[in-house]
Amino acid sequence: MKVAVYFVLLITVFISCAQSQKKRGDCTSEEYIGDVQSCQLILVQDLQKNPKSDCSGEASKYYECAVKTMKKCYPNAEISALKSMIQRTFTVDLLCKEAALQFPTPSRINGTFPCKMDPADYQKDVTKCSEKLLSMWQANKADKGTCGEFKNTKQCIVKLAKDAECKMTEDFKRNEKLLYGTFNPFCPHGVDAEANEKPNKPNTNNQTNKTQTLKGTSTLCLLAILVCWALNPF
Repeated sequence: MKVAVYFVLLITVFISCAQSQKKRGDCTSEEYIGDVQSCQLILVQDLQKNPKSDCSGEASKYYECAVKTMKKCYPNAEISALKSMIQRTFTVDLLCKEAALQFPTPSRINGTFPCKMDPADYQKDVTKCSEKLLSMWQANKADKGTCGEFKNTKQCIVKLAKDAECKMTEDFKRNEKLLYGTFNPFCPHGVDAEANEKPNKPNTNNQTNKTQTLKGTSTLCLLAILVCWALNPF
């Protein structure tokens, strides 16, 4: 329960931060999410090529990419501070086991969870949607089946929100489309196998517990939160 409550709090902060990005940053939501997804794509595909890696090299590359993305959007933030926060929050172990997956929960509207179910139960169901994917990834990062399973995971979460009759803010709807669209870091071209759309172009310059969960938050959300806290500490 504590994890679920903490998750909802983090998402609330993320949404409030995202809504103010036009004033505080130089990136649109589309640009920011696209760049973070590019970092995730590089991480996943590097690990697919080297599934026995201890992830240290891949994680280092991810950190550099994430810092570059955040610095571009928030030029006044200190690079050393951003890198330190990211490394403390996203350990090599977490990036390796969870592939920087991101499954945000609908934000509260006027302080109320906008779905017809308890937020803790909602998060449990989101975790169930991703369990098979994480199990496959943790067992064998070179497993080509993760490409199709990630799509199944996205469809499961979208269906969950629909079945729970969640009311979405316009900001969340826009971000949800970007997060649960055709982008798929587990597929060869970074997009769902049968999709005709092109994925966001990556910026190239820039056996464990099979039921391990996502720890109730996401890389994308926490990256946004870290920037907000760095620039506007509570």
